[in-house]
Amino acid sequence: PEPSRAQAFHIDDLDADIILTMTQAHKDLIFSMYGRQSNVFTLNEYVGDTQEIDDPYGGSFDVYEQTYTKIYDLVDKIKFKHE
Repeated sequence: PEPSRAQAFHIDDLDADIILTMTQAHKDLIFSMYGRQSNVFTLNEYVGDTQEIDDPYGGSFDVYEQTYTKIYDLVDKIKFKHE
């Protein structure tokens, strides 16, 4: 089952084949806590997109909607990449 809300990153999560973060800051935080990992990518980095995703926290509904659209499009590219 998929979690219905955010969960804290745990060291055991490093065992995953791929770890995808929303922002470069999230990726950098993992590196600062656990060292550089070869399986950690931002969503946009993983699909070869250069557009950074901004964290919408505290933003307006429109900001959240724009972020959702960006993430949805990137996930669609990931699905295509693995077909």
